[in-house]
Amino acid sequence: MKNTGMTYYIGEFCRDFGYPEEAVQVLEHAGRVFWDDAQTREILEQGQEELLSGHGQNTQAVLESLSQAARLRGIHPYTAHLVFFIGLFRPLREVYRQRGISMDIYRDSMLDLKWKLLECRQVYGVWGSFVAWWFPGFFDMTRFALGRLQYEKMAFGQEYQGPGRILHSDSPVVNMHVPSSGPLTMAECMDSFKKAYAFYRKDFPEGPIPFTCCSWLLFPEHERMLPRTSHIRQFQSLFEILEWGYDPEGGDLWRIFGCVWDGDIGKLPKDTSLRQVYAARLAAGEKPGWGRGLFFFDGERLLKGEG
Repeated sequence: MKNTGMTYYIGEFCRDFGYPEEAVQVLEHAGRVFWDDAQTREILEQGQEELLSGHGQNTQAVLESLSQAARLRGIHPYTAHLVFFIGLFRPLREVYRQRGISMDIYRDSMLDLKWKLLECRQVYGVWGSFVAWWFPGFFDMTRFALGRLQYEKMAFGQEYQGPGRILHSDSPVVNMHVPSSGPLTMAECMDSFKKAYAFYRKDFPEGPIPFTCCSWLLFPEHERMLPRTSHIRQFQSLFEILEWGYDPEGGDLWRIFGCVWDGDIGKLPKDTSLRQVYAARLAAGEKPGWGRGLFFFDGERLLKGEG
């Protein structure tokens, strides 16, 4: 399946999803450069065809080849990676239609490319994506955005026993991700949980659906760091925290500060209360952390292990 849409429809996709005009021009230019070169065109076509046919395990090798080709042509690899995935939007949209999946779900899912674009611009000053390894789940139809949050079915990976609830390592659960698309309000979260319940209900015919999440947002020490009114604390309170720990490397601090953490506290922006709290924590020699949580949802009520 040849996909010539990449060159001609980058602008259409970007403007439809509200990309900044400067980003549109950069991405369109990269698309033209790639498509006019036989070598990069072949890399793009082959990689896109493999991903849409369910062979996305080769995508990382494709991205590495594309990075090398991009550098030779004066294109930033992060820009090249985003162009690769944008070029898939029309055939992916057709797959959604063939499977009878709502175009609202398609749009919500494709918005993730925009959130990653804006992150890349903020952190590295580049219109592109520095986490392109993350995208294949949306294109091989294993991950979906359902309202504010994103989901994928997976094996639980550990043993769990609560009042009336038992999960084994191979038990299916719905794993949750939180994109950087704005405030994390409880109303939007509950709306998303209901959409996810309706979407995955056929895979869980008996009892409530188990939802899990592993994130810096679930770090238990937020209870003493942040006020009760904090959206982060409210989100965390939805879960039974199963495990947590510290992150000595601060791998998620870029999500808070919008810049790479290099150990220099003086470089960190402190223009929000969250950034001020985390900067003070780092200055005191304390580490950031993470948590993994679980709850069950019956379509209306959120349950934390109770019968």
